[in-house]
Amino acid sequence: MTDAYISEGVLTSRNQDDCRHIALAVTSGCDIIVSWNFKHMVRMSTIQKVRTVNVQKGYFKILDIVSPTTMLVEGGDDDDDDERAGSQP
Repeated sequence: MTDAYISEGVLTSRNQDDCRHIALAVTSGCDIIVSWNFKHMVRMSTIQKVRTVNVQKGYFKILDIVSPTTMLVEGGDDDDDDERAGSQP
């Protein structure tokens, strides 16, 4: 998969480690990669190309590549967890 990402122009051979990271996530069945790598990985063009190559190679599960800030719960209040669990305040 690493070579496929490079040959299909997802990233260049200088970014082989990033391609390997993506390939390992895809082949392991991960749902998401969380990364600060805005230069190469957390880019819409990269994400779209990765998805195209994945489908071409038979990996139909969608992999999201997002920044850590997108993983933060809005408000960040621990009380929300109690309410979802059915606890009374």
